[in-house]
This record gives sequence, C-alpha cells and structure tokens, in this order.
Amino acid sequence: MSAKRFWGWQDLKHVIRTEPKVECPVLGCTTEVERRQRKHGLRQYQYFCQQHGIYISPTTFEYKDEADNLLWHHPDDLSRLAEIKRVKAEVRRLGRERSEDAVTWNVFRLLENQNHLSGVCESMICPRGWDHVRLIYWSYDPVQRSAWDMLLKARVEFGEADTLELAQGKRVSEPDLIVVGDGALAFVENKFGSDNDTSGKGESLLRRLNNPKAYCTGGGQWYDKVFTHDYRSVVSDHKYELLRFWLLGSWIAQQHEPRLRFYLVNVVREGEETDIETKFGDHIRQDDQKRFVRLTWEDIQGYVVANATQDEEKDTLLTYFSDKTMGYPGGKLVRAFSVGQ
Repeated sequence: MSAKRFWGWQDLKHVIRTEPKVECPVLGCTTEVERRQRKHGLRQYQYFCQQHGIYISPTTFEYKDEADNLLWHHPDDLSRLAEIKRVKAEVRRLGRERSEDAVTWNVFRLLENQNHLSGVCESMICPRGWDHVRLIYWSYDPVQRSAWDMLLKARVEFGEADTLELAQGKRVSEPDLIVVGDGALAFVENKFGSDNDTSGKGESLLRRLNNPKAYCTGGGQWYDKVFTHDYRSVVSDHKYELLRFWLLGSWIAQQHEPRLRFYLVNVVREGEETDIETKFGDHIRQDDQKRFVRLTWEDIQGYVVANATQDEEKDTLLTYFSDKTMGYPGGKLVRAFSVGQ
C-alpha cells in the first residue's frame, strides 16, 4: 500500500472567513469562492479552489478527486474498491471531508491488509468465532465477487426486493461492513458526523411507519423472535436503520450453515451515542447468540497502536486519526477524533 496526503488538521486554517465569500481552508491559500447557495450542488466551478483541488462550502469541503480522500492506492486496493462500486448503493460521497464511507475504507482496509480483523473482533466483540474471517464492504463479497448471496436472500425475505435479481439498489439494507467468521457474524454500522436517529421526519417518517414491507412477517415472523417492541414503536424511536440490520443480520446468522452467533456493532466517535446500547437494547431480545455492541473509532485506534506492525502504513493511519477533521461549524475547524487533541 502507499499513502497519499489528505488535507488535515496540520494543513488547514483553524478559523476561516465565510462572509461575503468563503476562503480556501488550506494554510497559506488566498483563494476565495462564492458562498454556496443551498439550491446548488457543491461540485460547481464557482466553489472550486484549483490550487488545492477542493470544492469549498462555509462548513466543509470536497475533493475533486476522491482518491485524495483515501489513504491506500496500491493496485489491489484500487481494484477492490472498483469491484465494490459495482454493487454499492451509494458511491458518490467518497470525496467528501465528512464521508463515513471514506473513514470506513481508510481504517478497515489497513486492518484487513495487516490481518488484524480477527484480533479486533476477538478483543472488542467476543473472544470466539473469528477464525478465517472475510470482510464484506457494503455488501460486496470478494469470495463470490458479487453482492453477498445471504444478504440478497434476506432482502427478498423481508420485502426489500421481489427477486434476487432486484435485490441490489438504493432502497435496501446495506451495512457498512459484514464480518463473517467460522462461528460468528457481525454487521457493522459506522457513524461519523451522523447519528443513529434514521427514521426521518414528516412524510419520510410516515412512509416508513405505514410501509413495513415484510419486516414484521418475513422469516416466519422472525421480528417477534428478536424484538421486544412492535415495529411502529421502534421506528417512532428513530431506530429504523438499526432495526433493519438487527432483523436481517440475526435471521442470516440463524439460516447460515453452520449457524452463527450474531453481533450488530455500532462504531461511533468517543463521547457520542453513549447510551445507544441501552436505548436500542430496550427494543431487542439479546442472548448468548445475538448481541448489540457499541465501539468507538478511538477504541480501534488504540488497537492499532498496540497491535499493528510498526511501519509506514501504521504511521499513515495514526496520522489520519490525529489529523482527521470534520468541518467548520461556525467557521471554526473541528477535529474528528479525540486522539488528536
């Protein structure tokens, strides 16, 4: 793998002017761009700093070339990412400073390439079941070289699609990561700058409340076996996304041969969603075969410090953790992770 520099805490102005124009956030740059209008997308020439290759808004920026937001550029990494994009529901956001997908790829790709996935799962999720693990990014299974067949079947079973051929698309459940071991299965939902309140508001919320698809009836009414509260209560509590992942993932683990223990893992920034295990845990039935687990990005950083091989790749990722930013709320730069503070 080889690293390519991104614009981080050490490279950026810690305060920027946003009125009447917005200044480029990179240190030493005198470029100013028009203040973005909400009706316009960010990728417009009037918001672009040609010197630094970024589109600028008052609160964040986006790389013209998404590769500048990604750490790893070895041919194997680029080839895998190109394959993933064939099945991933949303692929346009990897160039954004606040992209959860970019953070997911940058962090977990090193863990995968340095064979640390089993160690992370054993130390942070449960001590058994993670031999011979494979990592599925956004539903793409590198073994099958397509969307994972078990996830496609679950999407059909619970009414997200009518047939396996139609089970790929934008309106289906797509965990950020799926980790498949010899005795355990984990769905991993990563959060970076967003939270777990995903049911929407207004018409969006009503649509989800009134259209449960086959979530309540699929899998021989599997919902009743894994939830303590009815569908409308969980959705009204704004846990629509976690509901789907818990439902589909636990069903897949039960159907898999051999049967697997299931873990729904929620990775958040330190200090955020501190009560999510209690809040979502109140809605679900947990036992030795299925658990909901909260982790932080800082937990993973600590694992890298203690366990990863000391080399350029480790240094690159640790610099990323300490330097990563997440925008300019109120014109002031914010660090992404507490390890850099």
